[in-house]
Amino acid sequence: MPPSFEDLGLGSGLVRYTAHPLLPRGGAPLVLEGLRDLATVRVDGVAVAAFDTEAAASGVELAGEGLFTGA
Repeated sequence: MPPSFEDLGLGSGLVRYTAHPLLPRGGAPLVLEGLRDLATVRVDGVAVAAFDTEAAASGVELAGEGLFTGA
């Protein structure tokens, strides 16, 4: 899990977390666990979802290009 504001010594502000997942062809769900405030999910710079603490558990389906090579 990424560090929280408290872990970073911040009382307020904005933190940008970045990930580069490899998704299977057809896509995969993204669910945000432990979200305490608001989050915007961007794919290739385009906002595809916005979450608050209640919506985070519902998640969003992200499209994949079939680049996943794991089992």
